[in-house]
Amino acid sequence: TSPSTVDRIEQTISQRECALDSTPARR
Repeated sequence: TSPSTVDRIEQTISQRECALDSTPARR
């Protein structure tokens, strides 16, 4: 597992968390 892959996965996860957090439907 190369660092770039891990970095990409972490970025995707954080992006998903941000999207879910900013979603008004999720309360």
